[in-house]
Amino acid sequence: THIMNKQHFSSLKSTTEPQTTNMLDENGNEYDWDKILPFQKNTHNSVKIVVPDEEQTSKEDDLYDADTFHNKLEATIATALQLQKTAIWITVPSSRARLIEEASKSGFSFHHAEGHTATLSKWLLDDVESRIPTYATHQVGVGAVVINAKHEILCVRE
Repeated sequence: THIMNKQHFSSLKSTTEPQTTNMLDENGNEYDWDKILPFQKNTHNSVKIVVPDEEQTSKEDDLYDADTFHNKLEATIATALQLQKTAIWITVPSSRARLIEEASKSGFSFHHAEGHTATLSKWLLDDVESRIPTYATHQVGVGAVVINAKHEILCVRE
């Protein structure tokens, strides 16, 4: 999975050009990577933001700082719309739970939580009903055992 970030696109620019925070992707689209959050391509024409645990980032280089997170998230939503994506997913560890409120202000809702991570989603197409499925909480299965007169056994599990 490719994470779309400044480093990914900086390799697409000539080394003789002055480096700026605005980078071009392979389609010629320009993004200011200091204003958006890194994201990766996800299934069903969506993108995913994975917020790391606080211990994995330094205070100086924290892209997920609570003071700037909302603005960066809004810019990332705009970028996903420009890329014609249908949805954005964001995973938030419990150490960064305060970011969930900011994501909620931007229209994200809870999809599911496992362990110490919450996953939120946002459907981006206003004119199309959301196709984000509800999270499966359990599995239902059926089984059958058939024994005939010859004592042969047929087992079926679905």
